[in-house]
Amino acid sequence: MVEDFASIIDGWHDFYMLAGSAAATLLGLLFVAVSLHIDTIAKSKKSGDVVEFARRTLSNFLVILAFALIFVIPGQSPYGTGIPLLLLGLLEMWRTAKLWKKFEFGSKEQRVLDIAQFRSSLLIPNTVCYLT
Repeated sequence: MVEDFASIIDGWHDFYMLAGSAAATLLGLLFVAVSLHIDTIAKSKKSGDVVEFARRTLSNFLVILAFALIFVIPGQSPYGTGIPLLLLGLLEMWRTAKLWKKFEFGSKEQRVLDIAQFRSSLLIPNTVCYLT
């Protein structure tokens, strides 16, 4: 059973290497983008939405990188793969639930990002991904 699991995971090795490499590259580009526009983010009183969007994007790329690292560990058992993935999913689902609360039931203050846009581009995909 463990050998079958390891051989199946090994068949996906290149995919996870590519996904991890892409996530690491996009993490670097996110840092560059934030660094280039740090003055705009710091000046705006309503930049909390932009900062939250950047923070969630950073978190999503880190989770993709963590998934890739978990799957490329050689000789991994089903529990050795499943437990870290479950913990990552639960942690990110908790963080996504906090965002739902903040943007759905929070104050009706003026926002930079439209709540419907934030919901459709970040909250719904995150919820579906981490529930799955």
